[in-house]
Amino acid sequence: MKKTQVSIRALCATAFNSVELEILHMIAYEYDRREIALESNLSLKEINRIIVQLCEKLDVSSEPGLVRAAFELELLNVR
Repeated sequence: MKKTQVSIRALCATAFNSVELEILHMIAYEYDRREIALESNLSLKEINRIIVQLCEKLDVSSEPGLVRAAFELELLNVR
């Protein structure tokens, strides 16, 4: 099974912080918002806000769009 991981290049990018990149990573692994909140120790409200911000930054309208854009921009690597 291929795995994704946050790209080192992405960690250096100023447009995304480590929490945003970790949430992108979890979305790529099909975590739902409740699971992301539990794993990251953030509230569901905070997770929703971060996902909306990510959609705006990546100019997409859905979580599948986030994953596609993240791979296209090499924010996530497949291993």
